[in-house]
Amino acid sequence: MEEVERIAKRHNAHKLYLQTGKDWESVPFYESLGYKITGELLNHYFHQTFVELTKFF
Repeated sequence: MEEVERIAKRHNAHKLYLQTGKDWESVPFYESLGYKITGELLNHYFHQTFVELTKFF
């Protein structure tokens, strides 16, 4: 994730975002890296609720 963020910053990106399952263990992991939940995707892949997490630079 650090390398992805370095590349994004080098290319003047102002944010990164990703999607993951709302109840998955990955949510606290991404939050620990500074990502914030910025959206919810109801009935998304596999008819599950997903969340969008975003980190702004």
